[in-house]
Amino acid sequence: MGYRSQVVIALRGEEKVLLQKAIKHSKSLKGLISDADEEEDFDENTKTDCKLVWHSIKWYEGYSSIAPMMNFLNYLPEDTYYFIRLGEELDDIVFRGDYYDSGVYVERNIRW
Repeated sequence: MGYRSQVVIALRGEEKVLLQKAIKHSKSLKGLISDADEEEDFDENTKTDCKLVWHSIKWYEGYSSIAPMMNFLNYLPEDTYYFIRLGEELDDIVFRGDYYDSGVYVERNIRW
């Protein structure tokens, strides 16, 4: 089964357009995005901000299906994207980027 994570990527509108152009040249990026569990505003006809969500994915940065996305994010200015990966372990949380107005955040709750 492997170690699974929940991943969210929020992009500003111009960076979304760049990603849409990039997926036309990368089968790995295209496959990764088509495997997203949720998309918000990833329509090609708009320059609005977008969000991509994977609820249970093996997100290893060295994987050939993941590396192109991480390389793409590395290319972007920090304030244009926000990346959050929640691993299975409670303390396994990775944040990248500085696009804090994206509306994406981590919420922890105790339930009974």
